[in-house]
Amino acid sequence: MFEASDPRQVTLFPDLATGTTLPSITTQPEFDQALANLVRISDLGAFVQLNISGVEKSYTLNLAEMAIPADFLKTALPPAQTIQLFSPATRRQLQKLVYSVKAFFNNDNSLPTEFGPFLLRPFFTDWQDHLAIEREIIQRSVKKILGRRTYSQLVIEGLTQGYNLLQSAAEITAPWEFEKRLTISKLKNLRRRLLSSEEGLDLNPTAVDYPLWLLVQKTIHLPLTLAEYQQQIQITSFFKTIHITHLVDKDINSIEDIKSLINQF
Repeated sequence: MFEASDPRQVTLFPDLATGTTLPSITTQPEFDQALANLVRISDLGAFVQLNISGVEKSYTLNLAEMAIPADFLKTALPPAQTIQLFSPATRRQLQKLVYSVKAFFNNDNSLPTEFGPFLLRPFFTDWQDHLAIEREIIQRSVKKILGRRTYSQLVIEGLTQGYNLLQSAAEITAPWEFEKRLTISKLKNLRRRLLSSEEGLDLNPTAVDYPLWLLVQKTIHLPLTLAEYQQQIQITSFFKTIHITHLVDKDINSIEDIKSLINQF
C-alpha cells in the first residue's frame, strides 16, 4: 500500500512514497528530462557504497541491565565493559588493511562526496579488480597477523576476562559455580547446545551455571577459530546513483554539473 496525494500522479517508487519529501514528477516532459539526466550521470560514473565488516571483534557486559536478583550481586557493580579481543596494536594492523581498500580512490578516478566517492566509469573494472586483490591480501595478512593458535588464545583470554568480571561481581549468596578454565572445545559444545535448542535463551539466574551460559549467549557472535573469523570478514561494494526525482529541473552533462548537484544537497 502507498499514498498518492494526487490521483493523476504516477508514483514511480512506491516504496519511497510514504512519509518522504522527494519532489514530484507529474508530467511526461519532467520524467523525460529526469531520465535523460539519470542516463548521463550513469555514463559519467556512480557513487560507491563500500562496506567492510567483521574485522573488529568485541562484546559488552552490563550487569546493571541483566535480570539478576539484587542479593546475588555485590552492591558496587562494575560499570558496563566492552571487551576487545584484539590489542590496540593488533587493531591498528587490521585497520591498515581496511585503509588499503579505501586507498584506491584519488582525485584522478573519483570525486569525494558525503554520499561516498563518485567513481568515474572508466575505472569501474579497476575498482572490481582492486577489491578482488584486497580480499586475498586481507585473508593472507589476517592469518599472518593472528595465526591459528594466537587467535584461539585471544578468544579464550577475551572470554575469560568477561567470566572473571561476572565472578568478581558475584555475592556469596549467589548459587553460582565457576569453571576453573575455559576451553575452545567446551565453548563449541555449549554453543551447539544453545543453537540446537532453546536452552540458555531464557536464562535462569538461580542456575549454578548461569554465568557460563550468560557468557556463551553474550559472545555467540564471536568466531571461535581463525577460519571462522576469516569467513566473517566481508568486503562488499555497490554502485549507487541519485534518485530520479532530484533530476527534474537539472541539466547534467559533466562532472562539474554533478559537483554542483551534490552541493545543493
